[in-house]
Amino acid sequence: MGTYLTNEHGVEAAHLADLAEPRDQVELGLSEFAGTWINADAATPGLAKVECAIADGRLAVRAFGAGEDGLLDWGEAQDLEIYGTTIAANEGNGISGRYVFPHLETAFQANLKGGVMVAVTYNRFTDGSGRRPYFMREFLTLDVAP
Repeated sequence: MGTYLTNEHGVEAAHLADLAEPRDQVELGLSEFAGTWINADAATPGLAKVECAIADGRLAVRAFGAGEDGLLDWGEAQDLEIYGTTIAANEGNGISGRYVFPHLETAFQANLKGGVMVAVTYNRFTDGSGRRPYFMREFLTLDVAP
């Protein structure tokens, strides 16, 4: 039986040291991410589409923003990290990465919930323009078009 800690509210939680004992080096499953995710709001001014591809056990995430003349290819996310829902998880459920543009840095985070990708971007201007940083939360669904 593991060791439990009690927080200031009297709630017991498993001690992280017990949960973090080395396990077989199993990569988190990525299959739930695979495919093209389309924003549920076709009129979004932000993140319009996310393509997730798996090759050689590696997840690649390519994002597209909404533009006046069509989609704007942001490229592949840099510094991509995959997260499970718990320390003992076997399947990936959350991702984070970043995009760097000449005038803007975007931190990208997403998780899967009930067949929906909930994506958040945190955007910070780096061009000295004085524009405020901003965030956007988007809901994307898996494109099932043939």
